[in-house]
Amino acid sequence: MKKTLSKEVIAFDDYQFQVQMDAYNKKLELEVIIKEQVKKLIGNFDFKTEDLFPNPEFKMFQLIEAAFADQNPMGLSGVKLAELKKIKVSPLLNNEMFDYGKRIHITKPTKAEHTSYAETDSELERLANCKKFIEAYYTFLNEDEFVNRPMMAQLYAVTNGAITEGHNSTIIPNTKFVKNAL
Repeated sequence: MKKTLSKEVIAFDDYQFQVQMDAYNKKLELEVIIKEQVKKLIGNFDFKTEDLFPNPEFKMFQLIEAAFADQNPMGLSGVKLAELKKIKVSPLLNNEMFDYGKRIHITKPTKAEHTSYAETDSELERLANCKKFIEAYYTFLNEDEFVNRPMMAQLYAVTNGAITEGHNSTIIPNTKFVKNAL
């Protein structure tokens, strides 16, 4: 398989990209909520967002220690200090921080991560053939006609899996076929 310098998009998985983007946005939303809640708990103590993340359930207690350092001559831990000062951290720990903990690994998705590319000469050729077939097939459909499930099943079978169904009843090249993984 000879590599070429060009590459062409086979498919972009918009659905999975959007799912991951929504999860990332929820993580950012939780960070804002957690920061505001911690500010309420420790009062006027000034801190940066970086001081609280990525592990807010531990760093919150470090911030409590720092915020009340002048009132802590015995050097008590943040957990004990919060208990003695009757700072209610349980709701925050059980709700937002617990939810954030499930999303801690999530990073901002990129379109490149959800895009498949044809890169070698043979992949580019298979992709071109699929596109020609799809273009030709669409000439047989009426203007308001769409590809239904039985038609798609027949297309998949007739092309030996080279053509598959995309979103909204579209016909797209099968990435596995183009990448010669079928």
